[in-house]
Amino acid sequence: MKIDSGSNLSAPDLAFVVPVYRQPESLSELVRRVQVVADLLERSSEVILLDDGSPTDSWRALQKLAEDNPPTVRALRMPRNVGQHTAVLIGLREARGEWCVVLDQDLQDPPEAIAGLLRASDGVDVVFAGRSGVYQPFLRTLSGRTYRYLVGFLTNVPDDSGMFFIIRRSAVERLLDLRVTTTSVVAMIGLAGLTCRSQPTRRSAQETTNYTTRLRIRSGLRMLRCVAEKRLGLVREPIRRRIELLRRELETTMARPTSDPSQAGLSTGTVDR
Repeated sequence: MKIDSGSNLSAPDLAFVVPVYRQPESLSELVRRVQVVADLLERSSEVILLDDGSPTDSWRALQKLAEDNPPTVRALRMPRNVGQHTAVLIGLREARGEWCVVLDQDLQDPPEAIAGLLRASDGVDVVFAGRSGVYQPFLRTLSGRTYRYLVGFLTNVPDDSGMFFIIRRSAVERLLDLRVTTTSVVAMIGLAGLTCRSQPTRRSAQETTNYTTRLRIRSGLRMLRCVAEKRLGLVREPIRRRIELLRRELETTMARPTSDPSQAGLSTGTVDR
């Protein structure tokens, strides 16, 4: 795989952002598969594994992956749980890739689909991997489709959009400039006016999940709050301010080369800015 060496300050072509909460067992296979994809595409890459306040054993597993795959894999840790959507925004802020790829840790989102997303990216800021196929029980499928339809109706994103997508680096900056405090990433993409399309993608069958019915309801309420904050102009400062404050709490297993003076100081232990 083409990777950025410690002496090369150029940004990678692809940055994979993976929020992690418990269940680290699939991460080694995930890293292997995204590395194969990057090789086939002949793209340089980085993998950002962001532990969202998981128990210590999960963090140790992420640290080992970073230590075994330098400098491609970086393991970052929030000392407390901030939620998937906020973790994704922190990961996007840390990512340096020309294209950032957001996907879940459980391999339900197939990394091999990324080639198709990139082929569909001409002229748009974001390409979603539209959900296709039967990969979870009927009631969960129905509630998921209802939720995605509502997000699409309220924010003008495709109605099969989810948390598996690619986004241009320039679009990440616009996303972070959105004036909200409640994070709901897919809704934020629409609210920020980013151009997007979806590419139908079959998911793998899901045996277990951290995403319970209760969490799905909370996600729906969060999305509605996010939309209301933007539509009603309730927030004066961009979400970037909150993300920058949270970045100060990050822990990481390795330093990152950078040509941006504002990024200096990211090293083993707690980030000091």
